[in-house]
Amino acid sequence: MAKEICSICGRSTGVIGRIRLAGGICICEDHTLQDQAISQFDYGALSLEDFYRHQRQLVLGTRLWERIFVPLADTILVDEKLQYFGANDTMVVSPSTGLVAFTRHWGKSIFSKTSVVASVHRLADLYSYSLGRREVRNHEGTFIIHSFTLIFHTADGIFRYSQDMKSYDECRRLAPALNYCLGLGDDGPKLPAPAPSMIQKLFGTRKLPAPPIWGDRQTLAARADKTLSAII
Repeated sequence: MAKEICSICGRSTGVIGRIRLAGGICICEDHTLQDQAISQFDYGALSLEDFYRHQRQLVLGTRLWERIFVPLADTILVDEKLQYFGANDTMVVSPSTGLVAFTRHWGKSIFSKTSVVASVHRLADLYSYSLGRREVRNHEGTFIIHSFTLIFHTADGIFRYSQDMKSYDECRRLAPALNYCLGLGDDGPKLPAPAPSMIQKLFGTRKLPAPPIWGDRQTLAARADKTLSAII
């Protein structure tokens, strides 16, 4: 296939590793790997200036990840423990600080440690969320993958993230927490009922633990502002 010219560095780029922005702008792999892009976002709607803002967003987000989230990963205090969501635990919620991080892990091998880049938002800035599902077929059969799309406001950079979930049960845990944060109560988006398995038909649907409740918008905003004021 024909090579294209990267709009940032002017180098010729192939298909592997590159991304396309709005208007057919092409970005080579040197600017989409490692610390310069995050995979949960659809870049097709971004302008080149939007992409530059996204890069600056990741510089700040990664610093917040290292200063706030990494120390909390090993805490023994129940109220400060991080909560992980998504197929690869790429959505990390810190209820005690009122923050949420969307992460990308890269460089993992037997010879090197995993590096993490992150985009961090205040939970209080969550504007809305929606649910999705799609069928995936492979040699083992057909699978249903459930997903969440979260939209934040007041974001200087990207603001819309799509997360595939590990399971339907994870969706059942996450949705009530988001509804409470948004003040929706039971009026939030409804989860589609899955087709019952043979075990569920015989023994009923497994009852889940109480969903996490992080706090209302005002409480989460106060926690986030207190945390960020000590860092930024």
